[in-house]
Amino acid sequence: MGRQSPARLMTTPNRSPDFTPATIARFTHLGLPTETISPWLDQQLSRRTDPDFAALFADHIDLPGIHPADYLHKIIPTPSGDLLGGIRFYGQHITKPFVELLAWTGPIDLPAWRTAITAAWSRFNPTQFRVLATNQPDFAGAVIDQSIHVGRAGVMAETPTTPRVALQPCPNPADAAAEVAAWYDAFAADHPTVAAELHPADTAELAACHADGTLDFITIDGAIAGLIATEPGPIDWLHGHVMIEEILAPAHRGRGIAAQAQRLLAARLATTHGSDTLITGTIQRLNIASHRAATNAGRPAIMDYRFLPLG
Repeated sequence: MGRQSPARLMTTPNRSPDFTPATIARFTHLGLPTETISPWLDQQLSRRTDPDFAALFADHIDLPGIHPADYLHKIIPTPSGDLLGGIRFYGQHITKPFVELLAWTGPIDLPAWRTAITAAWSRFNPTQFRVLATNQPDFAGAVIDQSIHVGRAGVMAETPTTPRVALQPCPNPADAAAEVAAWYDAFAADHPTVAAELHPADTAELAACHADGTLDFITIDGAIAGLIATEPGPIDWLHGHVMIEEILAPAHRGRGIAAQAQRLLAARLATTHGSDTLITGTIQRLNIASHRAATNAGRPAIMDYRFLPLG
């Protein structure tokens, strides 16, 4: 399958609807900074004509009848307003296509949305679409995929930790990745269903955390018991220090150590980056232990990626 030329992909779009007011309104009640929403939307809108974005899919996916331009984002009109979305593949499996609904201009109208989304991406035959939701009752019956946990560093640091638990800077990302892989193997043996939805951070990911000074072993009485790592960056429009990895050796699970490690990290970030620094991260629906640790650390789930059926 040959790629279309950039000239064909780089068509001049019509003037796009303004998705910003409705998107900001969705999240204002969370009390989080929303000034990043508009540039994030601009990026998503630019992906309607960006050949490099299309190539992220087309260069390694070969589906019958699908052209590179089919992977670009689209604006879809409905009787209730315009939708902005794009095709995705769950777990990067080409047999599991879904539509990511990024923004909309009007009221939530699931019947109209389903009709429009199904027609617009019919070549992929998706069976569901996903939205980032907070407390909208219209999405109450949707299936949660991942939750976004968020806490402010200064608030998290207010809860004291025990002297036995500490963070020790990790000097070598490759060594850290080897430890993490071994701990993941042990976790997978005990929790295969949950582990199937997870993947350990690799050397490159941990090296990025190390470069920012936030790659640490978790120690108990000086002995290594786990690892925690963050990196500055966004989750969609929300910017903060993203939790890239947090894992404990098998002997130390279920003792509240992960929550203490997060609070220790928060205390450091509050000092180095300010008390309003956000510590964020996504946690899979089935990963109950990580949900509990994040919540106990002062990072509750405030948004969820939710799947809704198209049929």
